[in-house]
Amino acid sequence: MIARLVPAGSSDQEIDRVWTTFREVYENHCADSSYLLPGVERFLEARSSKDDPPRQAILTNKPQSPSDLLARRFRLDRWIGKVIGGDTPLGRKPDPAGMGHLMEWAQATAAETLMIGDGPADLEVARRAGVRCVLVEGGYGDVRELEGLPWDWKVADFMELAELWAEIEAA
Repeated sequence: MIARLVPAGSSDQEIDRVWTTFREVYENHCADSSYLLPGVERFLEARSSKDDPPRQAILTNKPQSPSDLLARRFRLDRWIGKVIGGDTPLGRKPDPAGMGHLMEWAQATAAETLMIGDGPADLEVARRAGVRCVLVEGGYGDVRELEGLPWDWKVADFMELAELWAEIEAA
């Protein structure tokens, strides 16, 4: 993304300098305008178990540090037991290594695992890991990116996901 934003012909050193500045600003301000999508808290609360730590997790391509900061800001540790960012040795989605690590951490099989995401990388990591996937159209991704992609369930938002949860859980 940074390489596309700098002037054509920028050196690797210039691109690295812009990237470093972006990361510093992002880490200091990523929570300023961030919010949970409508229905997320209610959904997580309803799906949470009494496991300690919770077996629900976040797999994101965002860097680890701001992901941890956002999880703390929204007190997601009430429902989320682990967060894996895209700059860890496990790689970025659609690489299935992060999903595999989370399944091992949760002691869950592929049949017991469900990916909930809003973009093609989420679907692809689920496919590569052999788990089912719910695509949320009302997420942060561009809904046009989802056109024509296969999914197990597709919902408009987390409120619709909550309504379909009994069907999904039964499957």
